[in-house]
Amino acid sequence: MISMASDAAIETYQALDNSGAEAAILARVGADISEYGLRYTHAAIAVREHPKGHWFIRHQLNICATDRSELFDQGLMNFFLDDPVVYETGVLIPSTDLQARIKAVVLSPKAARLHHDDYSMIANPFSTRYQNSNQWMLELIAAAQAPHEIMADRRLAQQWLRKKGYRPSRIAISPFKLLGASLFRANIRFDDHTKTERDNGRYNVVSVRSIRDFLYSQGKIADEFVVRP
Repeated sequence: MISMASDAAIETYQALDNSGAEAAILARVGADISEYGLRYTHAAIAVREHPKGHWFIRHQLNICATDRSELFDQGLMNFFLDDPVVYETGVLIPSTDLQARIKAVVLSPKAARLHHDDYSMIANPFSTRYQNSNQWMLELIAAAQAPHEIMADRRLAQQWLRKKGYRPSRIAISPFKLLGASLFRANIRFDDHTKTERDNGRYNVVSVRSIRDFLYSQGKIADEFVVRP
């Protein structure tokens, strides 16, 4: 595992360096979620010339399957040490102007103010009750695009995203899985979702794909590629 993580980190580092980007979105395949029509489970923001290293990432992580999360600054190696099912990196390079804005927010206190440590893996994209890793990133990107409107307020970030046409992914969860998650998983909670979602068993979530699609709809993607060691 360590060897594969090292290879993935080295090749991703080289690809980022060659891209000329100042900031990029990295996605990994932490689990097999193909049954939901999705591939990447988790994303982080990589920053060139981060105060801690040439390429470092900042992301939100769930703490040991509890109902809490924290923000971490880590090297690329750490991004692949969480035993992903596939050692593959999806890379999104934002437009030049958005790179600069994202980097500025990531390295500012605003990034922490947008973080909410009450975690749910399937947090409602338009609720501030919980937050998951991809939701933190999406709200940070919103703050980077509309800094004067949002001012590190999650509620305002979500309003801006809705206004700009952000569309979450919708996943179906069977009653059996719903019951199991409710009974045994502290990091999966459903009470922030609407009654319609609960009745239909189809839940809106922030996925890596939905972030990608939103940025494309805004004309804010300069490049996209995959790194496979």
